[in-house]
Amino acid sequence: MPVVNGVNGVNGVNATTGEVFSQLISFADFQQKDAQVLIVGGGPVGTFTTLRLARAGIKVLLLEADAVPSSAPRAAVYTGPSVLELQRCGILDDVRALGLQNGDVCWRKANGEIIAGLQRKVEDAHPLNPVTLDQFRLETVILKHLEAYPNAKILWGHKVTALEQSEDGVTVTAQTLDGEVKKFTAEYLVGADGGKSTVRKLIDVKFEGFTWPFTIGSVFVDCFSSLVATNVRYPFRENGFWSAQFIVDPEHWALLCHLDSTGLWRVSYGEVEGLTTEEYMARLPAKFEALFPGEKPVAGKWELVSMSPYKIHQRCADTFRKGRVVLAGDAAHLCNPFGGIVDFMPI
Repeated sequence: MPVVNGVNGVNGVNATTGEVFSQLISFADFQQKDAQVLIVGGGPVGTFTTLRLARAGIKVLLLEADAVPSSAPRAAVYTGPSVLELQRCGILDDVRALGLQNGDVCWRKANGEIIAGLQRKVEDAHPLNPVTLDQFRLETVILKHLEAYPNAKILWGHKVTALEQSEDGVTVTAQTLDGEVKKFTAEYLVGADGGKSTVRKLIDVKFEGFTWPFTIGSVFVDCFSSLVATNVRYPFRENGFWSAQFIVDPEHWALLCHLDSTGLWRVSYGEVEGLTTEEYMARLPAKFEALFPGEKPVAGKWELVSMSPYKIHQRCADTFRKGRVVLAGDAAHLCNPFGGIVDFMPI
């Protein structure tokens, strides 16, 4: 089991329910100074990399600024290359048990009319068959598997504030939630701490590209340049929707996708830029009214589980490695969240 917060305990998540739990463990022989690899960032990229390294017998320490894993709606579909990595990491069966293996996707107008679609027979045991599962629940699976590796250690509530590297190692300074300052050393460091990566800034790596809205020459490009991602329950299937559909519309462009075996759906849609979370929430019912199938109004028929607004970026670090520090995931690149780049596998 991973030692967490330096008190022989673990803050984890139940892989079935998503409930955060704490469990005491005995792990006195793991010394912080002996970590071979330090991971900064406790999201799916950071925890997955931790698990891969732990399975290889490498002593690894993960630091995460937040006290618990994030439950905000994030990416949820894993295609061929990612599925192979889930298999290599020994978690594919558990991910498939919680998620879905969908075989149909279509493109629709905002009124529900299908423009085009693809349907294929799902072969449950096929090694490359895509799987759909919210990243929060994926992370619960990863954390559950990490319990088997005494060479892995996770410290929640440890925010990295400084970083130094030499010819033979890396030292970071981290501050706990109660203000205590600590130092940790390792041979190498992986920065998996998201688009606003502290690690990337500390090693002075440029993050080139643009954030919507932006200007091409003298032309201002907006096109509803923010994204609102929600997890919601609604009878989409009963109203004729497929497992996944992209809504093609200049105002109401969106993705609606069946997420898991509990009936949860992801609804992500374009929004105007620059509003507060409260303002986006106030506009949400009208968006659902425009996007959801079935008899109108749909108010009172849906259950909102979670919601989070995002900016849309096209950015990439000018290098993924500097000395003994490697960048991974959103810390290395940001792209349209309806797609993605797999880069943390070879680390």
